[in-house]
Amino acid sequence: MNRVAEAATNTSTQAVLQRALPAALEAHGRGELDAAWTWLDEASRVAPNHPDVLHLRGLVALGRGQPSAAVAWIERAAGASPRTALYWNNLGVAWRAAGDLTRAAAAHRQAIALKPGYASAHNNLGAVLAAGGDYRVAAKAFAKAISLGARSSDIWENHAKALLCLGRFSEAWSSYRHREGRRLAPPERPWPRDMSGLRIALRREQGIGDQLFFLRFADVAVAYGAQVGIDVDPRLNGMLARSGLAGVGDAIDDEAEIGDLPWLLGLGDEDSIVPPLRLSVLSDRAARVAATLSRLPRPWIGVTWHAGGARGQHRTFKTVPIDRLGASLRDRPGTIVSVQRHPDAADHAALASALGRPLLDLSGWNEDLELMLALMAALDGYVGVSNANVHLRCGAGLGSDVLVPFPMDWRWRSVEDGTVPWYPGSRAYHQQVDGDWDAAFAALTDSLRSRWP
Repeated sequence: MNRVAEAATNTSTQAVLQRALPAALEAHGRGELDAAWTWLDEASRVAPNHPDVLHLRGLVALGRGQPSAAVAWIERAAGASPRTALYWNNLGVAWRAAGDLTRAAAAHRQAIALKPGYASAHNNLGAVLAAGGDYRVAAKAFAKAISLGARSSDIWENHAKALLCLGRFSEAWSSYRHREGRRLAPPERPWPRDMSGLRIALRREQGIGDQLFFLRFADVAVAYGAQVGIDVDPRLNGMLARSGLAGVGDAIDDEAEIGDLPWLLGLGDEDSIVPPLRLSVLSDRAARVAATLSRLPRPWIGVTWHAGGARGQHRTFKTVPIDRLGASLRDRPGTIVSVQRHPDAADHAALASALGRPLLDLSGWNEDLELMLALMAALDGYVGVSNANVHLRCGAGLGSDVLVPFPMDWRWRSVEDGTVPWYPGSRAYHQQVDGDWDAAFAALTDSLRSRWP
């Protein structure tokens, strides 16, 4: 090819790339993955090994839920342009999605080596380390991302949760102010210790269980002299009013989201673990529970196996294997009661099969929280994942046996004997980093056997 023809070819190639690559990137950003792929096909016809084309193919594959294909594409991009930190960072994201945390961490570290001030790579490295249970080093990675100017709320929340898993509350509560999903601006100054006469409105956030958990700190505000009004899920109003927490009045001096209470109250490593809010049961609901359970053999043991949801970048889905749960309870006497919210019929059948006997289905009672509080207060035991029912049972002064999927919710950080400071009388059984449940279910089975031979 002569120089004139070569120059014309290069000009034509650049023209295609200048049109196709931005269009593919924009389509990917809008979530239009098929359109992005079509543009990348056009770019590939003139430059099949262009690193940006390969990289974007990997991102589209990742968006389609194809992590192995994403790894293959982005590895080719990084091989073609090994000093591009962006490619290594996203290769780490792809490796994490593919389930290889070791390679994911190595890729993010390579991105940082190439670009030390790369906040996204530090955050992603922290996420990988936290996913592997190394909360100490993860916290350092998140802190580095923040120090580099990263202001995304998910980075602050990641930092807070890593510190909370370590029990470093003084540092954690400050970062927790910047969590995702806020409606009010993060507070800038803690409250004074003398709050005499101040009228405070506490605003709801997150789910019912989270509201019950954080409202334990309202008692500290009252002890400081504040007059506290609450704005929570209406289904909680009655039981909270009986606990001394009324609704928000017409005139207030300040308002706060309930998750900010520990920081606003100046709580730290030594005084963050405060007793849960105590809840009392309505007599008519107690009577209905008694009428339902009184003729059934004891112990009465409630069970669940799935809970959680998604909030922004944070997913809190918790699931345990039904067959293992049933096997741990199979030889225990008494009545097994399903309090699973919206269970599948197939799940109930699988649990009954694993138990070797029928179970009592009271899952529909979840629609009446006052009734569920009465049931939680009456049950002899509760075994399963953490959900609103665990918080109701905790409010009734009773513990639970909670199976904790990995990575753990920071509130289920247990001490050496398996007890959990946030939930008096409860025990936590943790899934291992590699997904193994054997040790957790063995400990659960032994604990249940010791109480109900």
